[in-house]
Amino acid sequence: MDNLTHSLIGAGIAGALLSRRLGPRAMLVGLVAANLPDLDILIGRDNAIDAMTYHRGFSHSLLAETAAAPLVAWGVARLWVPARAHWWPLLLTVWFCLVTHALLDSLTTYGTQLFWPVHALPPVAFSSIFIIDPLFTLMLLAGVGIAVWRRKRPGQGGRACVVTLCVAGLYLAAGMAGHVMVKARAAADPAFEGARIFVQPAPLNILFWSVMGVSGNQVMRAGTVALPGCPVGAVEFEPRHARPPEGFAVSPAARRLEWFTNGFYMYRTGPGGITISDLRIGLGGTLPFTFLIGEAGEGGYRPVPPRQVGGGIDPGGTLGGLFRDMGESWRKCWG
Repeated sequence: MDNLTHSLIGAGIAGALLSRRLGPRAMLVGLVAANLPDLDILIGRDNAIDAMTYHRGFSHSLLAETAAAPLVAWGVARLWVPARAHWWPLLLTVWFCLVTHALLDSLTTYGTQLFWPVHALPPVAFSSIFIIDPLFTLMLLAGVGIAVWRRKRPGQGGRACVVTLCVAGLYLAAGMAGHVMVKARAAADPAFEGARIFVQPAPLNILFWSVMGVSGNQVMRAGTVALPGCPVGAVEFEPRHARPPEGFAVSPAARRLEWFTNGFYMYRTGPGGITISDLRIGLGGTLPFTFLIGEAGEGGYRPVPPRQVGGGIDPGGTLGGLFRDMGESWRKCWG
């Protein structure tokens, strides 16, 4: 999720658990703690694939965050003397802020390594909420705003945070229910028979969804609405290569991307070279996480350090096509 949403959730958690003891300034503790896992982006990596796949790694591990929580809480207590008298609520607050960051990220498409250092398990990407969801963020903002507004009334700010977190939890549950419903619907559709299926909400909402299937050398894509009785929309097919050309030495970074995407990737070969793409992330056929891993040379292709070559997303054309697909899905649902 975006850092504004993480900040609001952290502030809400601290408001619910600490504000009655330490006042509204306690929400600043939650705001900071909830953003600490994303400091891993400051670590330099050797190539573009590693920069992508090592993000949301060790710093988003439930084990590592649980181990780090006492150190973070100790640092807060050292800097803020009044917090020392409330060590256990402080520790619980910091722990909740850290692990909810990772758990919320795992509900998006990107992939979160909750079980690091167990590399046998791929990153968790349950994909039940888009990385930016305005409605979800606004309800959190409203709750934190009410808590600040009522900060001088004993207990009311904390209660506002509790109510807001409960409502936000129901919204997340609705997204998870939508994920399960849409995936079951796609699995029953003949066009996706025998395919591995990945579903995710369309940008900025949890009502309209994208469906992708991977089967051998083929990718299938469609859209639907997360309401009972709504069918999967028209399915588009495109070719997919699961392997690079014969004889090309695949780098450990490319193998890592295969693992990171849990198999939802493809290779392409052309005059410009050999690329590997994450099929899960993108709009309108655009795959921003596409990496050049081989360049054409005498006698074939030679490996090169991976660099990102995926194009940006055209907001006008892409969103226009997205809204058309949403409209078509809606007509099929209610027509």
